[in-house]
Amino acid sequence: MKLLFGALCAFLVVLPALGFPTPEKEVPPQCIDPTFACQDLQSAKLCKVVKTCIHDVWSTMSVPDSNDEVCDICKEMVKEARDQLLSNMTQEEIKEVFEGSCKLLPVKLIADACIKVVDEIIPQLVEMLASRMDPTMVCTVSGMCFPSKEDMTVEVGFLFCDIY
Repeated sequence: MKLLFGALCAFLVVLPALGFPTPEKEVPPQCIDPTFACQDLQSAKLCKVVKTCIHDVWSTMSVPDSNDEVCDICKEMVKEARDQLLSNMTQEEIKEVFEGSCKLLPVKLIADACIKVVDEIIPQLVEMLASRMDPTMVCTVSGMCFPSKEDMTVEVGFLFCDIY
């Protein structure tokens, strides 16, 4: 327990040194905590720190592979969209690729939720694709893959911190 607490403290000390921005006045007070702000894409958007989370936190995280159908489709969507981005597709064309893939999901409720997520976060998705984040991580922070939080690890320099 002391080791975990020490690692978390080190994580919280190192993030400001990496340039974690002070949240703007119009964001909720919990945004001052980088572990809240970067827990997922919705929190990062709320706290207005998406780019910081992408480049300073999520790109160094690893999550175990999730083996459910929705997660697998998401990872394929990310790979396909990344290829399209590299071939100079526009953001609108990438959005169409994602929405088309969402429509392939077998449960209409999940497919509709997928399309809603794509519509709401397409600029951030493009940013994540351009950052070369691991597809599993892109899908996890986007809410399409659900590994247990106990399995999430962040590497900051030489430190490893478990996120709970």
